[in-house]
Amino acid sequence: MNALFVREDRCYQKIDLDSIRYIEAAESYSRIVTDQKIWVILVSLSQLGEDLPWQDFCRIHRGYLVNTTRITSFDMHYVRLGELELPIGRAYFRNFFAQMPVVGQNHGKDGQAKRRRRKAMEATKTAKAAGDQ
Repeated sequence: MNALFVREDRCYQKIDLDSIRYIEAAESYSRIVTDQKIWVILVSLSQLGEDLPWQDFCRIHRGYLVNTTRITSFDMHYVRLGELELPIGRAYFRNFFAQMPVVGQNHGKDGQAKRRRRKAMEATKTAKAAGDQ
């Protein structure tokens, strides 16, 4: 099923997963932000993250889960859902990036690490060559 049910008053209301933009932690509550409404429920963000399909939702920060189908762009610091920017926590970026279908370019930090390794190897070769003379 591509939906979840949350309690409102005395009945359970259906929320289509496609309508969820993001979910925000609010102490022991979670705020589910949809196109139509904001739902506040007494469930932790961690628990919601375990219950939602991993291919459609990703934890980007200790305070945010995003619907990956709603992402319009991202960089190393922010995820954009249209005009809205949500921060990406450093601890969550690698997992988030691995989940995104990115083609044609390496992740920035990987490229920096390769350049550092290349420079270190060149410096080692230069030092060896200087020592051999």
